[in-house]
Amino acid sequence: MWLGIYLSTDEIVGQVVDDELKTVSLRRRPIITYTPKSGHVEQDPEEWWTTLITVVKEIKCDIKGQKIKAISVTSQREGLVFVDGEGKPLGRCIIWMDTR
Repeated sequence: MWLGIYLSTDEIVGQVVDDELKTVSLRRRPIITYTPKSGHVEQDPEEWWTTLITVVKEIKCDIKGQKIKAISVTSQREGLVFVDGEGKPLGRCIIWMDTR
């Protein structure tokens, strides 16, 4: 079993496939994109994390104790997340659609 995780522009997707690449579980949850000003496009990294946790918990229920051999993670293009000295986000991520 293999787990792929994708942070897209509007959702987080988790997909588990078996050794024959047959889908065993496919879960997706929306994420909010904020546009506080014209040209500003942001997402909340904390929401990414809580949404990812939800997706993984749902997948865990679907696969009923079967083992995951590897995890692949990918995301929407570039984004800027400013963090403090402990690695905690200082605010929302400026995503690729932002034009400021």
